[in-house]
Amino acid sequence: MTVKICFAFATIFLFTSAISAQKDAVKVLNVFTIVEQTPEYPGGFPAMWAFIKTKLRAPEPKIVGTVYVGFIVDVDGVLIGINIKRGFRKDMNDEALRVIKLMPRWKAGRQGNKAVPVAYTLPIRFE
Repeated sequence: MTVKICFAFATIFLFTSAISAQKDAVKVLNVFTIVEQTPEYPGGFPAMWAFIKTKLRAPEPKIVGTVYVGFIVDVDGVLIGINIKRGFRKDMNDEALRVIKLMPRWKAGRQGNKAVPVAYTLPIRFE
């Protein structure tokens, strides 16, 4: 009897966990790639490139290459899910991630009159 009750609780727990995981997966599907108003770094592109230029430390020996960093600008303008979409060299990948993680909140993307999470890919060029 005790074994059956424990099995029943374990089954309910696993089922509940699976439903919770499905809800999280549905949230990911609601990320937009095309919106009416794209997310914007505070001050626009010139301010963003100035920020990157001042923060980015080129690894030694210097080599020219581009690292593509992906992230989601959420409804509050916070960058989440920061990852390498296409890397170049591990030290350059790590540096690109470090700089993107330092960025302040962005102006969120909008669809209609509603702020929505938007996927974004940014090329970080090392020269």
